[in-house]
Amino acid sequence: KIVHFNTYSQGGSAVLMQRLHESILARGMESQLRTRHGEIKCQNSQLIDFQRYWIDKLVERTQYSFERRVHRADADSYFSRTKTLHPTRLPESDRDADIIHMHWVGRWLDLPSFVDSIPIHIPIVWTIHDMSPLAGGCISDINCAQWENGCQVCPLLRSPMNLVWARRELKRRRKALRSRKLCAVANSNYTRRMVEKSLVFQHRHSLHTIHPGIDVGKYEAINTALAKQSLGISSDRFVIGFGAASVTDEIKGCGHFVKTVNKLNREIDDLHVLIFGEGSPRLPIDAPMTELGLLKTHDQQSVAYSAMDAFVIASKMETFGQVASEAQACGTPTYAFDVGGLSDAISNGETGGIVPHANCNALADLIRKDRESGKLTKMATNCREWVRANFSLEQSTSAYLDVYHSALNS
Repeated sequence: KIVHFNTYSQGGSAVLMQRLHESILARGMESQLRTRHGEIKCQNSQLIDFQRYWIDKLVERTQYSFERRVHRADADSYFSRTKTLHPTRLPESDRDADIIHMHWVGRWLDLPSFVDSIPIHIPIVWTIHDMSPLAGGCISDINCAQWENGCQVCPLLRSPMNLVWARRELKRRRKALRSRKLCAVANSNYTRRMVEKSLVFQHRHSLHTIHPGIDVGKYEAINTALAKQSLGISSDRFVIGFGAASVTDEIKGCGHFVKTVNKLNREIDDLHVLIFGEGSPRLPIDAPMTELGLLKTHDQQSVAYSAMDAFVIASKMETFGQVASEAQACGTPTYAFDVGGLSDAISNGETGGIVPHANCNALADLIRKDRESGKLTKMATNCREWVRANFSLEQSTSAYLDVYHSALNS
């Protein structure tokens, strides 16, 4: 029995969790999902909110409001503690679990009390999706080495809390996990290097690298012209795409995407922009644009990706980037900035391209040159095989089961 915990039902960590959960169930084993926010329409899922009374929720909102006030306005990352007013304990129904699998649990679990409530014989597997478990509160890498030395002075917080909060939070996390059988799973080679440096995970039992897997069979490479027409886009338009759970999430870099397509629009006369996700770009886009909103099914995603001649990931940080696998599974060449684990997800020059972060001119030039040279057609053929060979759900599920068995048998 594997019990998964993730705060939200949407986002990259939730997608990985649900895919793994359903794959484990398909193999005849028991898997359970626990979340705090949102709806998960799959077997064995349950919403759990430890803040059950109105006064608890009021205190929590006050705490988060204070955190936002202390957070510097010019900071490059979000900040969040795994600290709540009341203890959060493993539900009684899950105390017979063989494995507790934690994903993204910020703003839900009080880490020390939750870990302490897990029976000592149950191994904890923790998939690292971003910086949040590794340091004293930051969510993404901001080129700060403080977390490697105890978060003595946090660049995200205003004085005097920059001297207190992150340092104390790191110590709390480190103490909570020190004596537990903890198996860390990095979602990319980049994330693995971060785990190796983290003081919080210094006493881990094992460390593994498992790239997020996708069910290639659910992502269909639809004829590009037909996909465009189904979305009301002329088949002779050159479509550049962008997508995220939230288009306005600053980490996803929609602003850099807008700069890239506006440069392309000045150089080619048949550009069309296709965007999916909640919200709209905050900067004006000069080219014709279609917005699809949040896509909730594989069929919807397959049509969107297949309608794109190129897909762009403009994030300032992605520890892997599952949208890269999804787009490439649909035969869509994918372009990105060279941040985090995106170099694991994209085969540079074969299934897309990678340029230095925030170099929008270089990104636009690379896409235009690959189009003019006819390289995009060859890349489209490579993309699906690349995903099938490296990021299939069967591969990742088998790797996770190996981690589970190793933790139980050691």
